[in-house]
Amino acid sequence: MANMIEPLVPIAVLAAILSALVGFAIGRANAFASPHCGFRRITTRGRNAER
Repeated sequence: MANMIEPLVPIAVLAAILSALVGFAIGRANAFASPHCGFRRITTRGRNAER
């Protein structure tokens, strides 16, 4: 059983890292593309707090 699982561990780790990077990139792209969500909203909230 352990002999079957061990070769799959690095594949699972690589898949998790790739999915995290792709999800982060898509999230950033969506935040920059539309002014209504994500990154822009955080920056405008910070500017309003400074005033």
